[in-house]
Amino acid sequence: MTALSSLSLPSAAVLANPVGVNALVFQRFMADLLAGAQSGNTYKTTAATELTIATGAVTRTQASHTIDTEGDAAADDLDTIAGGAAEQMLLLRPVSGARTVVVKHAIGTNKVACPGGQDIPMADANDWLLLCHDGTQWTVIAASCLTLDAPMIRITGTIAAAQVRTLNASPVTMVAAPGAGKYIEVERIHWWLDYGTAAYDAAASGDTLEAKYTNGSGAAVVDAVAGNAIGSASADYHTVVRAVPEVVPVVNAAIVAHINTGEWYVAAGDSALKYEISYRVRTLEF
Repeated sequence: MTALSSLSLPSAAVLANPVGVNALVFQRFMADLLAGAQSGNTYKTTAATELTIATGAVTRTQASHTIDTEGDAAADDLDTIAGGAAEQMLLLRPVSGARTVVVKHAIGTNKVACPGGQDIPMADANDWLLLCHDGTQWTVIAASCLTLDAPMIRITGTIAAAQVRTLNASPVTMVAAPGAGKYIEVERIHWWLDYGTAAYDAAASGDTLEAKYTNGSGAAVVDAVAGNAIGSASADYHTVVRAVPEVVPVVNAAIVAHINTGEWYVAAGDSALKYEISYRVRTLEF
């Protein structure tokens, strides 16, 4: 059994990317840490001292600190933590549950990289964060108060030319229905008209390319693309569209590709339509 006093922290590279071989190193460290704790040893930093946020920043002076908001504000952002050096650890918690400290995710000098790229609010006096410094910035490696967002899913697909020709009458499913009580939240779609040998001969501006819930009559989930921009292209055409500002979520509904108004094809056009769609699956009731 490894005594806690003789444990060596994994490197910053391991902590920042705990996968593959790094995962084994990290797991071994955590196993030794747990074994030491179970044998009656202690893993303890010096008593925490208070740091008060000033214009989004604090400076580390030891391994454990409590954090207070600037001017005792109800909430305050913590953007940067100075005073760190490679391999150093830092344990943080808020001074008071009455004042929320929001640790802001960012990449760069003295910034804090948070899991999932999400800001972490510490709203309770018993909310803890454990960070490690890599010589440039901090990485959160443990958090008692972290609630991760639904993971972003990215998939790609191809709608064959024969399907593109009838995409108004017969929408094509890109993302299957997620199941009872859940809905799909689309963030972005990268459309790619993979040009064949002939442009579509009937693509008008109103024949917009859209992504919708359920079918061709469903609500649009991203901005539309004018048909004469993409459908009548005579070379490869790429465009990225984002989620519409507001959409009523539809539970257990697929996301389909659809050409609004009319078909792009009458007598010519043989290009496939490819897509890369980024989305989350969420639970309607939370």
